[in-house]
Amino acid sequence: MVPIKPKIQVISKLQQIDFENKEELANKGIHAIIEKEYIKANFEFESDPHQVIGDMQNSLSKIGQSIKGKKVGIVGYGTIGRNIAEAAKNKGAIVSVSENNPVKLLSARSSGYDTDSILNLVKERELIIGATGSKSIGRAEILSLKNNAILASVSSKRAEFDVDELEKLCTAKNETEIGTWYKLVNGNKVFLLDTGFPQDSVLRNIRETIKKRFIY
Repeated sequence: MVPIKPKIQVISKLQQIDFENKEELANKGIHAIIEKEYIKANFEFESDPHQVIGDMQNSLSKIGQSIKGKKVGIVGYGTIGRNIAEAAKNKGAIVSVSENNPVKLLSARSSGYDTDSILNLVKERELIIGATGSKSIGRAEILSLKNNAILASVSSKRAEFDVDELEKLCTAKNETEIGTWYKLVNGNKVFLLDTGFPQDSVLRNIRETIKKRFIY
């Protein structure tokens, strides 16, 4: 996604939020801005699903992973999910889809994708991409994830995965440059790419700017 005409200074919004420490300011400030849709309301975006998948591939390469040949589950087959599914397929992924809307589900099938329930999807796929715009992965889905599964969001906000529940089910974790490994109570490991934030180079750059300004 590429910004066309920024209409506000994102940092100025952060300066209006009073938190106890810099880390909290950066993390909760970002979340507050996205949740209140300051960014969506004040920026016009051009969506490029191929760039999103390309950025995701670049991130995964840092932990020795590749989208090519990987079993990818797309949760949600709206406009974003459909475009991401095509982009992932073009990168060599084996794509399956989970969708509650019967019309969209039929559209996914007619496009040649295997479809399944979300619980079955997370049991078998190595990379789960959330594209519903709301919470799609909760406690039941987290506990059903395949060992070493990777979670990535392409929504416009940090909402796809229940990160609080993931933390509760975690017995150990290891933070990396591009996300966090969680060891779950069932013994499986799960990787949350970019701490559950959308895979969007624009928002990632904003977060990095915030961290550099308020933390370092």
